[in-house]
Amino acid sequence: MRSSARVLLGIIDDVLDYSKIEAGKMDLESADFRLQDVADSLSDMFSARAAERKIEMIIFVADDVPQALVGDSLRLGQILINLAGNAIKFTSKGEIVVKVERITTYKVRVSPNAENLASSVARLRFSVRDTGIGIPHEHIPNLFTSFTQADGSTTRQYGGTGLGLTISKRLVELMGGEIWVESDIGMGSTFYFTAEFGCHPEVAGSQMELPVECCGMRVLVADDNQTFQKFLKNLLENLHFTVSLTDSGDQALKKLSTGIRNRQPYDLVLLDRNMPGTDSIETVKAIRDQTSEAPLSIVMMSGFGPEEDIREVDAFLIKPVKPVALFDTLMAVLSKKNNSMSEKRDVKPERGRSEPENLRGVRVLLVEDNPINRQVAWEMLDSVGVSVTTAENGREAFEIICKGTSPDIYDVVLMDVQMPEMDGYEATKAIRNWELKTGYPGTEAVSSRNAHPQISDQDIHIPIIAMTAHAMGGDREKSLAAGMNDYVPKPIDPDLLFMCIEKWIKPKVQALLPENGNPSEVERPKTKKAESLPVSEMHDIPGVDTEAGLRRLRGNERLFISLLKDFANNYGETVDDIRDALACGEKENALSLVHTLKGVAGNLSATKLQVTAQELEIALKTDAGNSDETLRELEIAMEELLEGVNSIGDGLGQEAETSDETVSEKASSLSVSEIRPLLTEIADLLAKHRVEVGSHLKSAKKHLMHRNADDELRKIETQIDVFNFKGAKETLEKIADILGISLNE
Repeated sequence: MRSSARVLLGIIDDVLDYSKIEAGKMDLESADFRLQDVADSLSDMFSARAAERKIEMIIFVADDVPQALVGDSLRLGQILINLAGNAIKFTSKGEIVVKVERITTYKVRVSPNAENLASSVARLRFSVRDTGIGIPHEHIPNLFTSFTQADGSTTRQYGGTGLGLTISKRLVELMGGEIWVESDIGMGSTFYFTAEFGCHPEVAGSQMELPVECCGMRVLVADDNQTFQKFLKNLLENLHFTVSLTDSGDQALKKLSTGIRNRQPYDLVLLDRNMPGTDSIETVKAIRDQTSEAPLSIVMMSGFGPEEDIREVDAFLIKPVKPVALFDTLMAVLSKKNNSMSEKRDVKPERGRSEPENLRGVRVLLVEDNPINRQVAWEMLDSVGVSVTTAENGREAFEIICKGTSPDIYDVVLMDVQMPEMDGYEATKAIRNWELKTGYPGTEAVSSRNAHPQISDQDIHIPIIAMTAHAMGGDREKSLAAGMNDYVPKPIDPDLLFMCIEKWIKPKVQALLPENGNPSEVERPKTKKAESLPVSEMHDIPGVDTEAGLRRLRGNERLFISLLKDFANNYGETVDDIRDALACGEKENALSLVHTLKGVAGNLSATKLQVTAQELEIALKTDAGNSDETLRELEIAMEELLEGVNSIGDGLGQEAETSDETVSEKASSLSVSEIRPLLTEIADLLAKHRVEVGSHLKSAKKHLMHRNADDELRKIETQIDVFNFKGAKETLEKIADILGISLNE
């Protein structure tokens, strides 16, 4: 009954669309969309049907096809669904290949008042090829005629209204294109159509990129379908892997053996689940036995998703393979591989690293809602002399920049993308709109640009750098599309961060240079470079890459321990919260918790927890079916970390107490009137969210001890440590009240 109802609804939809077209009332929308999103939706729609029929489905978008398009994505999807649906319907074995290619791109003049500004038009060719029953040549001329199918028996055997191709033809014509078909009986058919779309300039660096250490890794693809081999080889080579191909499990084992013998072992195997003549389970076991001395990662590819009987693989990849899903999966398995490798290396933290001196005095607005992530990023920046102001969400950042007295006080904005109240995408769009409306950066900056032709319009606006999870390829593209200039992956690598900031401040610094070009004469606010504390040998904490953590914090061991303890206090029950959210059907809430946990764990170099959280995030997003098992692994990783952090002991607290005693011994006898300027300066810094307030409080501490405000003093230190500036300001006012000082005079 349900099936009949669905068929009836499909017929009604077809008739309604056809009626609209015939009446000339079918209007196409003009909206921004990403072509890969349309391709991915098509993949999601037909993956199960293709798997059931054991048909290989491949959706390939050529490298030179622009992704940021303007047009009617819904109607484009409708055409592709009609053609792909027919291909599935009339194909019982073999493959279906959907391909998108660029024919040409040409410039257009666009009205300034247009809603969707597209500087170019792209003419694209789409094709849907199958290995099905084919179409008799004599029937092809009538295929696109209303209520017509290849022959009278088609409706009886396969169903359908005969309107799908007619509607597709009319939609294609509305898109400025044409549609045609080539077919041979018993060999299959290929439907082609062309269409025109507005397109935006491609943002530099918008492609997904794996970490540098993954470049050149050797990958073996074992799949019997040659079309899929070529498709996957192209995707992997775009990610800078070295790729070899084979079509059976036996040949895969031979290639792996040869690689080991020649001292060129493979790092990763992508193995199809259903190759003829190959027992994939036995192949996986044989690979594990053969490569025990040079362990590699194994990803199983299947149209049916994870299977309980295959536990030796590192991950599953659902067919049809989507580029983002491939990227996410490889990030997860290679992160795990690299972390296990790094745990075996006995390398001491680097000390005395050469610091980028040209960042000293650079003014950065750091926008990050998570206190631990803020602290880590601030420590990195402060250690090289960067002057940092912080904001807790996008709305606060917008107000600081756009409602402040001098928006150009900041050289760079570091913007997290996922935040409450206003996220990084919204904040960036709001800032860019404000720049357009107000004419920022103004005549002075434009004059500087005119005097220095190497500086572009983009360079003289506020550079905004996104901070986003590296694993999710879509985050990067979305950041750049929102108007951000660049992005740094989380967890943040100090050297990559510094290089990125240098890249975007360079044009502004050049514009400020005097005639002789001497950078020493450039006016910059002077800030004192933070001194890293001496690093002693920390004992190993399970699941934590101590070397990487200390490197992020520039060797500040005491801060590292403090942040780990803060993490244990604030995130120790997060796994329980995730489980509760899933039990209540609150998947989005669970995903948010997992994403936050992954980010914080990454910035603290809690690698095992980070990688497991990343795997859970992917499992939940892709409905991979292994989320329960991964959640249990996450729980184990959290328990190990908490046990390790708790074993650090009270040494840190004892050190703090000793430090306080030393300070109290040196406490001065300043009068209340002499203390007032110290407090007003701290209040001013808190109001401006200046992170250097911590060092000012430390300097003032000896003058505030033993004045009946010790509890408040400890409280304000904690609040400043986690960048709770609002709470710290309230506590400071209490301290002032206790001392009988008015901060408003």
